[in-house]
Parts: sequence; C-alpha cells; structure tokens
Amino acid sequence: MAACNEKNSGENVEQAKPKVVFLAGATGVIGEPLSKTLVEKGYKVYGTTRSENKAKVLEEMGVVPVVVDVFNAAALEQAVVEAKPDVVINELSSLPKGLKEEEMEEGLKRDSKIRIEGTKNLVAAAEKAGVKKYIAQSFMYYAPSDHSVTEEGEWYDENDALYGESIKSIKSLETQTLAGKFTPVVLRYGWIYGGKSGFDTAPEGYAGIHVNALVDATVRAVEANLNGVYNVAEDGPVVDSSKFKNAVPEWNAK
Repeated sequence: MAACNEKNSGENVEQAKPKVVFLAGATGVIGEPLSKTLVEKGYKVYGTTRSENKAKVLEEMGVVPVVVDVFNAAALEQAVVEAKPDVVINELSSLPKGLKEEEMEEGLKRDSKIRIEGTKNLVAAAEKAGVKKYIAQSFMYYAPSDHSVTEEGEWYDENDALYGESIKSIKSLETQTLAGKFTPVVLRYGWIYGGKSGFDTAPEGYAGIHVNALVDATVRAVEANLNGVYNVAEDGPVVDSSKFKNAVPEWNAK
C-alpha cells in the first residue's frame, strides 16, 4: 500500500508541474488573452514584447516578460534557449487594428516582414533550444470556391496587388514551420472578431472565428496530439474545419 501511495504522489507532482511555453507576440490581439489563459491553466509562460511598458502588463498577468526584437536573431535565440520551453507559439503579427483601409498597405508590408524574417529567427531559436512542439498562427487565404474548403484548398492569387505579398509571407511562414526540427502545428485562423480585433463579427462571405475560440483552440493545441496544418474557424459554407475538430473534439468554435 505504501508503494502504491508513493506512486500516486509522484503522479500528482508530475501532473501539477507546469509546462513551459515561449509565446512570441504575447501582447497582440490573440497573444494577450492567450498569455492570460495559459498562466491560468498553470503554464509557465515567457512572453515577448518590444515595449518596456507592455512588459509590465505581462508581468502583472503572471507572464515572464521578454523584451526582445524578433529581427535580432542572436538575442531571440538567447531568450528562447534560456527559457527552456517545451512549446513555442508564434503569434507574431503587425497588422493595423481593425484592418483600417488607409493603414493596410504599410501594415501588410510590416506584417509580411515579421512573418518571413521573424519566423526564420524563431524557428532557428526553437531548434537550438530543442523545443518539442512549435505552434504557428497562420491565416486563410483561400481562392473562392463553390464548396467548403479544406486545408488542401487552392490559395488565393499571390500576384494580387494588395494581398499578394501577404499571401507569399504566409506561405513562407507555413513552409518554414513545417520544415522545423520539432512537431509543427500550423493553425490557419479564420477572420478574427471580438476582443481587441476591432470587429464585432466577420464580414459576410468570410469564415469567422471569435478571439476567445482561437485562444481556446491554441491552448488545446499545446496538449493535443497534432501535427501539420489545421483550419480553425466556425462551421459554415466557406471553410471546413473538421480536421481540427476531429483531432480536438472537446473544442467548440462558438
């Protein structure tokens, strides 16, 4: 009986031990609520920001703030290696709040750079640190279709005048992530609404997803046995997210 009690005690200790997550982009529309939720669930979270002021906000949430420029490969590598994370989550983005039309051209340029160069540096840092799993935020840039599109769906035209560079950068992000020396998980988000996104709902004709549902999906992805690309959006005629739902049946898009 004593031996049995000792085993149970050991199991309890192991279960209570929080995993370590390195969250790049911890103060964004998804990053901030994701940081808070991960901490609440017992994870030790290292969260990046470029701002000392935002670092204080992260600290107040229980996150270990990491003030670093993701374009500084050496500094980012040092930060990830020192954190010794089990999982790295890439929520890096630089789109204007509410996707304001007058700010989109410059915003997409910034966002494309961070998705290509930032991803390159973060993937390299994760590999150096021996990370087991790497989860990346991606987006749905599917071509119009007469049926619900799966992960195998055709991409929108990358020569598009406004969105072409962004599409290329998302493709680069996914390619780099999937080629990494870790278990790669790419979550293709639908049109984000709610929270601090600047949208109360997704525009008509787009597959939407609430910030809270995305946070829940990403947290579940940390624990679930996933590998590859997954659509993450609400049920509807535009996008098919059944692959993720079948892999994580407890997740609800609403």
